[in-house]
Amino acid sequence: MVGYPHLKHYAEHIQYGNLNCYGDPVGRWHRAHGDNKSSSGGKYHHECMKTSGEKPVFRIRVISGGTVAHGPVDLPDETQPSDGRKVDVLKELG
Repeated sequence: MVGYPHLKHYAEHIQYGNLNCYGDPVGRWHRAHGDNKSSSGGKYHHECMKTSGEKPVFRIRVISGGTVAHGPVDLPDETQPSDGRKVDVLKELG
């Protein structure tokens, strides 16, 4: 396998300044860009969503091979968490 095969390594190689994964428009999943997914040989990428309910929740999930590998994880008190917070959540999943 090319690159790092584990989710933890994928998360550790995300460069905060390049990460682009927001929850707008609400109610649908958005694929992350700039997450250095090539470090895992393309095995992993993550997606973000902000729910459309009365009290919005930010969600993150990890995709591998076209299916959900981890998550979704809810961040209920954050409608747009920082890149660092998102990476921390991904590292916890690994």
